[in-house]
This record gives sequence, structure tokens and C-alpha cells, in this order.
Amino acid sequence: MIFEFDDVRGTTIPAFDPETDILNFSSSYSAANFRIRFSELGLVLLRGSEETVLSGVSPSAVAESGISNFTFENSSVLLVGDSAPDNFSGSTGNDYAFLSQGGADAADLGSGNDVFDLGNSLSADDRLAGGSGNDTLFLSGTMAT
Repeated sequence: MIFEFDDVRGTTIPAFDPETDILNFSSSYSAANFRIRFSELGLVLLRGSEETVLSGVSPSAVAESGISNFTFENSSVLLVGDSAPDNFSGSTGNDYAFLSQGGADAADLGSGNDVFDLGNSLSADDRLAGGSGNDTLFLSGTMAT
């Protein structure tokens, strides 16, 4: 099934299947406008205080199929890692990489105002490159230094 984000924003999409369903974002959205978290309901897309829930989408489901069915008209990319090592490449747009599941991650998001979200999973084995632009690194929790 194909969903237009403007039609479903702020709602819950029941039984979203990341392998077959598509979520399209108009040119007014960049991947870097969003944050991701997982809840008992599924994958939660956060944009400011607004939450859009993809019901039934678990971290393991994303790990198996990826999140390649999120399409942004402006060609930015939203990347979701899992607990295994991830190796991601971004675009020239404002990209978002959710890497808080752990693993020795490598992400080169290229130019643009990119966002790396590592939660409490930043380690010496992670390799992050943002390229030109004003990039942001989100960390939370307690980490060893």
C-alpha cells in the first residue's frame, strides 16, 4: 500500500509492512526533519511534538527489510540501523541516520545539514562523516568515555 505522509501525519498506520508498504514524503519534508523511536506500538516518526506511528514495525523488522520504502521527493534519505554493524551512505540532501541500536556503524551522509542519532550507543568503533553543511549529533543516556 502507498501512503502519502501529508495524509497520515499525526495518526497511526495500522499494520505497516516495511517490506511492501511505501511512505512518500512531499518536497516540503527532509529526512533530517524527523526523529525515530520504537515503542510497544511500533516505529514512531517524530516531527516536533507530532507523532506518526507505523504500527507493528519493530527494530527486527527494520533490520530484516530496511526502511528503503520511505521516499522523499527531495532525495534526502532516512536510514535506520540495527544492532549489527551498519554501513550507510547519504545523499546531498538533509539526511537522518538512526544508529542507536548499537553495532560498529559507519555512516557518510555527504553534504547537507545531516542528523546522526546514536542515542547511548556511540562507541570508538563508530565512524561518522557528515561532509559539508551543518550536521547534528544526538546522544542520550550514559556512555563510557
